[in-house]
Amino acid sequence: MIALYLLVILLLVGVDQLIKLVVATLMTAGQSIPVLEGVFHLTYQRNYGGALGLFGGMNALMTVAMMVVLAVVGYLLFSGKIRSQLLCWCMVCIMAGGAGNLIDRLARGFVVDYLDFQLIGFWVFNFADILVTCSTFLAAVALIWIEPREERRREAEALAMAATAEALDEPDAGEASVPAADDGGETEDRQDG
Repeated sequence: MIALYLLVILLLVGVDQLIKLVVATLMTAGQSIPVLEGVFHLTYQRNYGGALGLFGGMNALMTVAMMVVLAVVGYLLFSGKIRSQLLCWCMVCIMAGGAGNLIDRLARGFVVDYLDFQLIGFWVFNFADILVTCSTFLAAVALIWIEPREERRREAEALAMAATAEALDEPDAGEASVPAADDGGETEDRQDG
């Protein structure tokens, strides 16, 4: 499974970097191309801070923070400590998005943002941001609601299996269990006549 996780991470990072390369090559910083006028634009912004424009101008801090996050998420994913496939795939997407933005910070000194939903007045963001944000939200939902239910279900199944195994080891109630008589090592043959 680790090989599949790595393959998907590389694929997602590749898609992220390809889109950013196209935007940075074909557009100038600050340029906005309406896709649906007033609703959705492709707007090239250089983000020197963190997600949602937080920590502006703190690229070095954001770079170190992302490295720490990637190390922790990578450890959790590849150490086998996470049993849930849903959580593993969330970690894959978080790693891919984090790595995509980290590559930008290291190579360019800023993150390339380009998705601009003007209708709702949201921040400009990118594909990597979507991976990180949606996967983090889904992982939180899984940890709060889904995983506790799954754990209770696994515990109930384990108890049921233990009870079934115990019942199979016990003699049936209809059979009389007669202890063997100790005759001191002597055995007699009896014949009823």
